Amino acid sequence: DLLHNIYLGILEHMMGWIQEFLTHHNRLVAFDFIWKRLPPYPSFNPPGKAYRSITQWTGKELRNVGKVILASFAAALRRTSDQERPTSGQIQEFHQAILCIRYLTDFCLMAQYKVHTSSTIGYMNYYLQCFHRYKDIFLRYLKEILEQKSHFNFPKIHLISHFSDQISKYGSLPQYSTEICESLHKQLKQAYRRSNKVDAMPQILQTYTRSHAFAMRDKNISAW
Repeated sequence: DLLHNIYLGILEHMMGWIQEFLTHHNRLVAFDFIWKRLPPYPSFNPPGKAYRSITQWTGKELRNVGKVILASFAAALRRTSDQERPTSGQIQEFHQAILCIRYLTDFCLMAQYKVHTSSTIGYMNYYLQCFHRYKDIFLRYLKEILEQKSHFNFPKIHLISHFSDQISKYGSLPQYSTEICESLHKQLKQAYRRSNKVDAMPQILQTYTRSHAFAMRDKNISAW
């Protein structure tokens, strides 16, 4: 499930690790500066506001994050124009953190392919192995796990280890992602916002039925 395992799972966890890492090294302001100035390009909508001001991410926003987070993160860590030069110890940590994010985002991006070969599945396994090799750099920032015994052995991380087998058996992941079903909830959510929030169900059904009838009518008129 790309929506809940990748977008709202792995990428959301990763953004939390990155924020704590940048805060620890006094690089969060630089990251926000870069984040707000990302230029638009096809299939990517720039956020237009500071990363810290986003309180809740949607699946679409996190899908965009996966495309640009590595470049933004690396630029913030290597920025020296208005930041103190990193020490030799920090440089080593920065390098390991960048590699960890690189391999994790590469895995997530390749998992979204609509067509796979044995080579792409092999790359996914390689990226996942490399992520596990460098992930310990973020271990101290796992606030969502128990503070005393932090670890990476939680369901979201475990599930991605089965992705390559799932693809080999059942085909590409996007074809059975719940993102398709979740997108159909949009009209019902809009209908709820239009209701008075009191006994909302009949109002939601009435609003949805009315909009669906108008849409069908428009199609019939267009067909004439």
